[in-house]
Amino acid sequence: MHITFLGTGAADWRRTDPGFRAFTSTRIDRALLIDGTMDVSERIGDTSEITDVIYTHNHRDHFDIELLKKLAPVRAHIHRSWAHKVQAEGVEVVPFECNAAFRAGEYEVTALPSNHLTEDWNDETVHFVVCKDGKAVFYATDGAWITTREWHGLLNFELDAAIFDATIGDSYPGDFRIFEHNNLDMVRLMLKTLRCPMFADKPAMGKIHSVIKPGAPVFITHMARTLHPAHEELAKALEGEFVVAYDGFETDI
Repeated sequence: MHITFLGTGAADWRRTDPGFRAFTSTRIDRALLIDGTMDVSERIGDTSEITDVIYTHNHRDHFDIELLKKLAPVRAHIHRSWAHKVQAEGVEVVPFECNAAFRAGEYEVTALPSNHLTEDWNDETVHFVVCKDGKAVFYATDGAWITTREWHGLLNFELDAAIFDATIGDSYPGDFRIFEHNNLDMVRLMLKTLRCPMFADKPAMGKIHSVIKPGAPVFITHMARTLHPAHEELAKALEGEFVVAYDGFETDI
């Protein structure tokens, strides 16, 4: 799978800001888009190759009906809790459920419930595991701690890569966003268990295995404007620990 980070910023960025990051959106190969607003429309370029869009939730920095109209004809995969709210000519809205695999073009996708909230508390927010050709990528933005339900869903996979929300940066104690977004210490703690859960080295103890494969890269995205240093400084500080995504960054899994 070829991954392109079209946008890597949280909701507080403005185009006039130094080191501008567009709202978070990610493209897999040419055909699949995860989230997206008009903020990244220029970077998408030719839209004709995009057949499917999968949405984590409907906050304004992740969902934009104007981009969907531009992508039409296209399939928009949206959790059933808010799929009925989306209508646009040329857009086929395909509702999905959590913890059940669905097809998005050539990809098998599983939505897992995330620790996040929209203005309508009835709208489910999700993360994704995207699979193709024997590879599995975990896409976890927005959201804070992995919930128990999500953890049990992840136990069905062995991940080749993970992409994490890192809105809050390194520490910032007292920031209220810790209940809906990650800081880097939260990601570090989760990764310790995802890479080596208790009893992973004792098969006789039962079911728990390493969810993230040894050596699998971990990318961070969805960085807040006010809570991270400039990209070059951040990438240097986290070298060997995380791959710090930036707008336009491409990689193969």
